[in-house]
Amino acid sequence: MHQKPVCPFCHPDAELIAQNDLAFAIRDKYPVTPGHTLVIPKRHVADYFELTKEEHDAIGELVRDQKLRLEAMDPAVSGFNLGVNVGQDAGQTIFHVHVHLIPRRHGDMEAPQGGVRGVIPEKRRYGRGTERPRRFQWRAVWFMVCISFSAEMTISGSTVKSRRVSLPS
Repeated sequence: MHQKPVCPFCHPDAELIAQNDLAFAIRDKYPVTPGHTLVIPKRHVADYFELTKEEHDAIGELVRDQKLRLEAMDPAVSGFNLGVNVGQDAGQTIFHVHVHLIPRRHGDMEAPQGGVRGVIPEKRRYGRGTERPRRFQWRAVWFMVCISFSAEMTISGSTVKSRRVSLPS
């Protein structure tokens, strides 16, 4: 007879760090950052949108509680990502709702702008100033600054006046 796989969140082997009547919190087994926490409803349900209002409230209460605890434990925590994967196409691999609370610290990654938009990497950065930086840009800027000044130069005993040069944008 074919046996159903055991849900790791219905029978967690990790230490419960907090709980209420309808949900519990554990540290993520594969943390993105130190303190990465999962908040999970006690009832087995795969889809976040199928949770009851009471389960949503219970999860929210633990998320807020864990946020405060993480900030108290580590003063370097300066932000959070909060996320839920719903469905296989969104990256869900354990089909029991779990909310990720990921503490962030200044400098934990280069250019964190866009946050959770990073689930599709090329969509993470958007808006003004998000063009990919080019290595030569600063050299080009320095070149433009240097050539914008008029100066007299001596070349092989002759005095030559430099002239301003306009570069295309």
